[in-house]
Amino acid sequence: SVSEVSGTLTQVSTMNKTIQLTTNGGSLTLTWSDASYLPRNLNDFLNRKVEVEYQTVNGENRLRKLKPD
Repeated sequence: SVSEVSGTLTQVSTMNKTIQLTTNGGSLTLTWSDASYLPRNLNDFLNRKVEVEYQTVNGENRLRKLKPD
């Protein structure tokens, strides 16, 4: 199933293909792939509110979509 959450984008690692969000429920780390729908320059969204869609597969949070909140 797909989960949706809003939070502040606090970290982007292009080497590891991960982002970190701070949400009301705490910190959330997500991994993206070529299939993820992302804005061109993720770093432009650092410290801004974003909304994400993700799926948890084999214990890993896989990012499907990131957009400004």
